[in-house]
Formats: sequence, C-alpha cells, structure tokens
Amino acid sequence: MSETSFLKKYARTHLKSASLALYQVQLEKKIALKLPYFHNQKCLLTPLSLEQSTSEIVAIFKSTLISGDNILTLASGIGVDDWAFSKSFKWVTSVDIDSELNALVDFNFELLDVKNFKRISSNAETFLNDNKEKLRFDFVYIDPDRRSQGKKEILLSEHQPNVIQLLPEIKKITSNLIIKCSPLYDHQMALKELENIYKILVISVKGEVKEMLLFLDFESNKTPQIECIDLHKDGVLKATFALNNQYHIETALEPETYFYEVGASIVKVRKQHEYASYFGLKSLHQFYPFYTSHELKTDFIGRSFLMIAHFEFKAKVFAEYLVEKKLKDINLKIKGLKFDSTQLFKKLKIKEGGEDYFYIFESNQQINVWHLKRI
Repeated sequence: MSETSFLKKYARTHLKSASLALYQVQLEKKIALKLPYFHNQKCLLTPLSLEQSTSEIVAIFKSTLISGDNILTLASGIGVDDWAFSKSFKWVTSVDIDSELNALVDFNFELLDVKNFKRISSNAETFLNDNKEKLRFDFVYIDPDRRSQGKKEILLSEHQPNVIQLLPEIKKITSNLIIKCSPLYDHQMALKELENIYKILVISVKGEVKEMLLFLDFESNKTPQIECIDLHKDGVLKATFALNNQYHIETALEPETYFYEVGASIVKVRKQHEYASYFGLKSLHQFYPFYTSHELKTDFIGRSFLMIAHFEFKAKVFAEYLVEKKLKDINLKIKGLKFDSTQLFKKLKIKEGGEDYFYIFESNQQINVWHLKRI
C-alpha cells in the first residue's frame, strides 16, 4: 500500500487525526519542495505552519551566521529555524503560544533526532516576565506574526508579539537580538523604529526575496550596514553596502552586448544603481533595475542576458517578429505601460515559456522591445 493510500485509510478510521493525516496528502509536494529533509523524515505539518515556515535552504544559511552555547527563539512556529539552530548552538530554547502546534513540533523533532532542544508553550511576554532568574542567552531570535485579523501588518510595533514593547525585557537576557521581518518591511523604517541595528540582511532564493533580518547588538553602536544574499544551487552570492555610499551611474545611449537585471534583494534596499555602478554597467532606465554592458560580468546578483535584438515596440511589428523567429513560447516582462504580459500573451496568441526573453519598457523616450537569451 502506498503512503498516500495508507494516510487516506488512516484518516477514515481515526477521525480525530483525520484532518492532520489528509493535510500530509494535500501538502506533500509543497513540503518536499520547501522542506525536503522534513519531508524525508515524515514530519507532519499543517497548511498554515507550512506557509509561515522558513524554507530549509534559508534556515540552514542563517544557522551558519551565528553560533554559541544557547539561543532563545520566540514565536517559533513549526520550528524549522530551531532545527537549523540546533546544529550551531549547544542548546535551543523555543517559545510559542500554540500548544497544539508545539505538540506537533515535539513529535517532529523526535523524528529529526534533535535532542538539544526544548519547546515551551507560552507567549513571549509571559515567558520573559516569568524568567525570574533572568537566564542569559547568546542570542535571541524572534519571528513575530505579521498577520492580524486577516490582514498583513508591516510595522514591528503592529506585529504579535510587539517587538518594540519586548525590548526592555530582551535586553536583560542578551546582548544580541535578531528580528525576522516581512519582505514588505522597509529597511529605512527599521532604523526609525529601532536603535542598535548593526546589520540589515536581505535574503533571496533564486531571485525572490524571502526574508529581511535585523541584527541588533545592545552593547555597541556599530554603524549599520546592508547585506544582500542570493542563495542558489551553485552557492551563495553576497553584496555589502553602507547606508549612504556615493556612486556614479552612466546612462546608456545605446544598448550594448549584454543586458542585466539586478536581483530583488538589492532592489529591495534600493541599491540597484550603486550595485550596477560597481560592475561598471550603464543604466537603461532611471527607475528600473535594467542595465547594459559590452562585458560579461560574473558573480552578479540578478539575471544576465545576451542581447539578441532591440526595436521600438508596436504590437503588429512585435507579432511579425515572433512569426519571423518562429517563436510560440516566450518569457515576457513589461514595466510601466498601460498593458501587462497577460493581455499581450492573449492578444498575440502565444504562451509563456521557452528560452527566449522579451522585456518591454520605455527607454530613451520610446517604448522598446528587448529580445534576450539567458546566460
């Protein structure tokens, strides 16, 4: 009997656990993609816990950044970060208010053979207030809930728990705090809401921003810096910025051999022009992260293309070009225009996919089409 068939049969005969069993059937592909080791060890998850969990690749990377004797994690969820931290700390104390979820975490951690870990059912405020002995931790890591009554809250003061209100108690038990923020959170807002930030870390996976982390050291006043990390199958790419670096970016009068799109982690902190200037690229648009060069740049965070052709955009001309090149499947990105890619796909009767990329946006006072090939 297959695992899926077994779970369905189990669900029919054990009604109390039916929902949890069926979740594993429904979520199997998503769990395997986001949490492959948890999936291989037959760990159990609910839809919400999976949605809110850190992906394994990000959690493992974070665990390489810090280490020590002990770490306290607050609002810890399904515990993927706890699992990763258990590899770099001698002991992990983990706190979450959801007792049912915590039972699931304890079950999973037995399967994962994690022994240097304890999950406590409590909210962060109560745990900190009840810590009469003020046990010290090398690090405190907090992953507050960014959803309130169905809507996403952006400010740290709006999260649950309220990180800003917890700071006085956290300062009593550690010098080092790490706060996981929403990818929507603005790094400039962090500097207004918090003191003692020494690093703002933005992590992307295959070009998609996954997390922003704030690193605080309560015992120093280091000048904050920004780090952008892109994780991919071949390793890690990193770019570091000061808050207010001076740079010069040249505007391209004509497109050159290669086309570059700066990665989302760098765009997130509005450092795309600075990053492009470091590589000696020329800008194709004042506000979009598109650049060009006659030189092929390596170790570039973002996407690199060979320029095949470029011409002024007109729907009829574009359609004729696709017919001429015998292209029925293309990748399309449109910026700043009154129509989107879905509308254009429908109008031209073509599908998304293939190895050819087309970018359409205004450059040098006209709307241009850029035919590109990934490098």
